[in-house]
Amino acid sequence: MTKITALFFGPAKDFTQGEEETTLEFQETSVSLDNVLVALSHKYGEKFAEYIYNSCGIAVNLEYVSLQIDQEKSTFLEILQNESLKQITLVEGDELTVIPPVSSG
Repeated sequence: MTKITALFFGPAKDFTQGEEETTLEFQETSVSLDNVLVALSHKYGEKFAEYIYNSCGIAVNLEYVSLQIDQEKSTFLEILQNESLKQITLVEGDELTVIPPVSSG
């Protein structure tokens, strides 16, 4: 069983009922990034998934991940079909961070 921790900051917590982190459990010994994002979207719903797609960045173990999003895709789940997300593998103890947009004023 693989446990992955997901962290949420700032406005991202508005979509997680205020949770700052969650632990996801998978039967496999490693799991692809697309499967982790699908699990999060199932846990927190479509609005959370759309927020990630439209506004956020992702880091795995403090390293920014380029999602290489095809802007012609219309839904978050279609975007998850991107092969680059399937090639990023997380293992026991890895940490995924949802990075909300930063603004200044």
